[in-house]
Amino acid sequence: MQSRSVYLAAALLWLSGCANDTTEEPAELTPFQPEAKIKVIWQKNTGSGSGQDGVVLRPWFSGTAIYIAGDDGKLMALDKESGKTLWKIDTDMKISAGVGGGSSMVFVGSGDGQLAAYWQRNGEKVWQTNLSSEILAPPIAEMGIVVARTTDGNLQGFSTATGDRVWAYRFTVPSLSLRGTATPVIYAGGVLCGGDDGRLTVVKLDTGQVLWDLPVAVTTGASELARIIDIDIPVVIDRRTVFVGAYQGRVAAIEGSNSKVIWAREKSVYLPLAVDDYNVYVVDNRSFVWALNRFSGATVWEQEALRARPASGVAVYKDAVVLGDFEGELHVLDASDGRMIARKDLGSRINVQPYADGDRIYVINESGKLYALKIERFSENG
Repeated sequence: MQSRSVYLAAALLWLSGCANDTTEEPAELTPFQPEAKIKVIWQKNTGSGSGQDGVVLRPWFSGTAIYIAGDDGKLMALDKESGKTLWKIDTDMKISAGVGGGSSMVFVGSGDGQLAAYWQRNGEKVWQTNLSSEILAPPIAEMGIVVARTTDGNLQGFSTATGDRVWAYRFTVPSLSLRGTATPVIYAGGVLCGGDDGRLTVVKLDTGQVLWDLPVAVTTGASELARIIDIDIPVVIDRRTVFVGAYQGRVAAIEGSNSKVIWAREKSVYLPLAVDDYNVYVVDNRSFVWALNRFSGATVWEQEALRARPASGVAVYKDAVVLGDFEGELHVLDASDGRMIARKDLGSRINVQPYADGDRIYVINESGKLYALKIERFSENG
C-alpha cells in the first residue's frame, strides 16, 4: 500500500488544521449581539465518532434517511425527521471513508482498501471488493456505476450489481500532500474529481474516458511543503458552473461544458465550500471566511473573527452561512455581510461540513453526536 504522504509533515498539517504556514494562535471568541437562536429539534448519540488518524466520516443524506458510519465499523440509518434508528449493522471494517450512496445502496471504504456495498432499505450486504490502497473519500454511485478514489491516485468505477471493476484512471501523486482525497462528484454523465497535483479532471461515468483536465493550482514554492497544491474537497456544481478550491492554490469558477475558466482568485482552500444565488463561501488556510461574488469572484465580505478556529467547511442555510470549529462551537454568519448572528456549543470538535435541508440543518461532532437544528431570526418570532 502506497504511503501518499510523508506522515510527519502530514500530521503537522492535520493537527494545525492547515491554518497557515506559521504558528498562529486561535482567535478568542468575542461577545456579539445575537440576532438569531439555534434550536435543537433532536439529537442522537450515534456512537460513530470520526477524527481518529485524520479520518473525517461524513453522513450521507438521501430521501427521508441519514446514513452514518464510524471508524469502529458501525453503519446505521436514521429517520431524518425524528432521529429514530432504522437499522444498524457491524461491517467488521475499519471504516475510513463514507458514507456515500446511489443506486439504492450505501457504500463505505476502509483503511486497507476494502470497498463495501449495502442496501439502503435494510443494511444487508451486497458485495465487498479489494482496492489498491486506503480509501478516504466517500464513494458515490449513479447509473449502475460506483466511483471510488484511493490514496495512491486511482479513480475507479465498479459495477453496483457485482462490485467488478469497469474502468480505472490514475492521478499523479506528488511525494508530499495533505492527508485526504477529493470526493468524486457525478454530474451529467461525468465524474469530476480533484487531484493531489492541483488538477481537476472529468471522466465519463460509464467508461472512465477523460473529457477534460485543467490545473486549478500550479506549484511555485521553494520547498516541498510550499509546493503542496492538493484539491482535497469536492467540487460544487450550480447552474452548470463548477466551483473548486485548492490548498495553496486558487478558488475558481469553471464552465462545466467546456472547462473554460470564468474567474479565479488566489486563495488557499482545504475545507468544503458552499454556493448560493449570489456568492461562493470559502474558508481559507487562516480560517478567514470569505464571500466571493459567484459571477466575478470579487470579494463581497471577509470575516476574520474565527482565525485559526474552524474545523468544518461552510454550509448555506436560508440567508446565513454556518460552520463549526475545533472547540465544538457552531457559528452562524449573516450571508449578506458576514456578521456573527448566532453561536451554540455542541460539545466537541465539528470537523464535518454541516448539511442544510429545508428548514433544518444537521451537524455531527467528533464524538458522534448528531444534531437536527433550526436557526430562527428573532424577527421571525415577532
